[in-house]
Amino acid sequence: MKWDMSPASSSEPTVIYPSEAATPADKQRMRNEALILGIAVSFVVLLIVGAIAAGLWRRQRRRQRSRAKTAAGLPHPYQKVEGP
Repeated sequence: MKWDMSPASSSEPTVIYPSEAATPADKQRMRNEALILGIAVSFVVLLIVGAIAAGLWRRQRRRQRSRAKTAAGLPHPYQKVEGP
């Protein structure tokens, strides 16, 4: 969206939508801005999905190691060990 603030215009700024853009350069600039915004949003979404996946993966690994230690007869980390 472009704000036309030229002195010839009225006191109210005129909004020029992409379909009514004055020059091809304006249209190209708006396309570039939309592309950059799309890439930025995609990057943020990928970061969030990656963080969730990493957290789930770590939780799963922790559970697997805990089960393996229990199967090997080792005490649970919070379990009191009785004996000498």
